Amino acid sequence: MQAMVANQRLDHLERLLEVARGLTTAPDLETFLQTVIAEASEMTNSEFASALEYDESVDALRFLSVSWIHREALRQMSVPLEGSAAGKVFYESQSLIIQDTKSEDGHFIGADQITQYETRSLAAVPLIVRGETIGVLEAINKKDNERYNEEDLTILTALGALAAQAIQNERLRRQVKAAQIEMAELERLKTDFVAIASHELRTPLGLIFGHATFLRELIKEEYGEQLDTIIRNAAKLKEIIENLADVDSHRRGS
Repeated sequence: MQAMVANQRLDHLERLLEVARGLTTAPDLETFLQTVIAEASEMTNSEFASALEYDESVDALRFLSVSWIHREALRQMSVPLEGSAAGKVFYESQSLIIQDTKSEDGHFIGADQITQYETRSLAAVPLIVRGETIGVLEAINKKDNERYNEEDLTILTALGALAAQAIQNERLRRQVKAAQIEMAELERLKTDFVAIASHELRTPLGLIFGHATFLRELIKEEYGEQLDTIIRNAAKLKEIIENLADVDSHRRGS
């Protein structure tokens, strides 16, 4: 018996390591989370498993990854934080086992009603990244009339840590992409400004500078100081514009 238990734990460890490798090899978040919930189901001997993520916009949990059988039905559904086992796990950042949903409070029946599927028992753990709870991993309906136990929670916690890291990685990728888009927009605005400064302003400024210089030679000395001020500041603006154009030209060339 002890040898059987040891072999089973070794098998679980090997499978967890294989899932961990997927953090860097899975093509996308959805594919990785499908692996996580598949392993969660099999390693805890459950019928199904699902991963939920907190959605701040609706202050509720939404299904991020579920079995393909229920995917379409649950894709747009939100699970309330109040009155649900997942919400309790999320709020308290603590694992939870419900051995019998009919005799224990806390199970949200909305998902069952939509999928026409009866949840009899469940085990759930929080998804935590850097001390922040971002979602929940659940296993549903322990098979063979067995009861969920601490070992099941240990397995789910390990898988949940990997799922949480994958979700965080995806968030970081989105933030980087958004920052790149913002930087590209700032670069466009800067380029537009330089174009306006170097092309649109250069002609009228040249006219101002030329006419002021011409008038300085013709007008009486009593207005000379004012014209000198115009010429001096026009020359400064012309120099600034030319420097901007040179910097932009060199940047593009590099």
